[in-house]
Amino acid sequence: MATALLVSVGVFGATRALTVGAGKSPAVTSDQEGTLHLAYQGLQAGDNIYYRHSEDGGHTWSDETNVSNTPDKSHYPCIAAAGERVAVAWLEDCRDHSGNDVYLVTSADAGKTWGKAMDVSNTPGHSAHPVVAIGPHGSIHLAWSDTSESKKRPDIFYTSSDNGGQSWTKVVDVSKTHGVYGPPAMVVEPVSGVVHIAWADYCSGSNHDIHVVRGMQDSWSKPRDISHTNYRSSHPSLALAGNGRLCASWLEDCTDHPGNDVFYAYSDDGERFSQPKDISKTTGHSADPFVTADRAGHVVVSWIDNTGHTKAPDVWQSRSDNGGLNFSRAHNLTRTPGKSHEPHTVMLGSKPVVVWEEVMGGKSWVKVAPVKPVVEND
Repeated sequence: MATALLVSVGVFGATRALTVGAGKSPAVTSDQEGTLHLAYQGLQAGDNIYYRHSEDGGHTWSDETNVSNTPDKSHYPCIAAAGERVAVAWLEDCRDHSGNDVYLVTSADAGKTWGKAMDVSNTPGHSAHPVVAIGPHGSIHLAWSDTSESKKRPDIFYTSSDNGGQSWTKVVDVSKTHGVYGPPAMVVEPVSGVVHIAWADYCSGSNHDIHVVRGMQDSWSKPRDISHTNYRSSHPSLALAGNGRLCASWLEDCTDHPGNDVFYAYSDDGERFSQPKDISKTTGHSADPFVTADRAGHVVVSWIDNTGHTKAPDVWQSRSDNGGLNFSRAHNLTRTPGKSHEPHTVMLGSKPVVVWEEVMGGKSWVKVAPVKPVVEND
């Protein structure tokens, strides 16, 4: 099942950064058994979405499986897993109508076999930036940005399925602001099924703030501004800690010093958020923040930063062991020779596994900083 990784470069503490294979825009998640599930855009003809899994913390991976198999270009995948259910969604460049759609495929046996790709959004506008999550009883939740309500400004749309994707609820516009900027983020509470969705929004003048809503299919809160900064906020990421704490990170285009910083805030009730704090504070440009958390309340934020490596940014990271009250000093996690992009992080026990795209030698590679797998008993 497992195949040896192709290349080993860089340093991750005592562990090297490993190359899974050629590919772009990787996304990773884990299930309760500690298995890592990976999706990425392949570089083969057809631009399909590929899947692999790892049972040893990312050191070795299964052979890749083409899970999209569509005639059009597939890109920007996202992935979720819980129990035996695995769901992969992506953006499809459709030739049969003007616009892009969000496609999704599922597995009911932990990635061993896959169904047929389905067009979930199928809207008259342009769909983009899909995010997927799995909730209670294997329910699948999907959100994306869409221009069906306004050609000039997209909104955030949401739908869900309780039968493995065979049918979907009516698509709901959860933002209704016509000021959405960039990709959304989403998490689903594992017991209650309450959904949290975040996005960057034009709220006043030229500033963008991060807005969050919470709710379920027919009942949603009003968008709540959680950043409240004088800078432009973008690229939100959400995670749930084991105590129910909602963790949010995002990028700030700071004007009081050169570069961009990564900010963080949290909420214990999904409504009131803490004062945002700058957790990167590097001298370079930060980008692509991604937050993850475990059941014990450890929070890890990863991002791309060019501090010390202007032409070859690396994956940087900061960690909190008290739910985000205090964070460690930002540190360079990878120190690889290529240009790193879009890190995604998942916790195995209390240890983070990070995957990212690295451009090196004119080609894109899927990289991973693995750890020894740790599975906590329920």
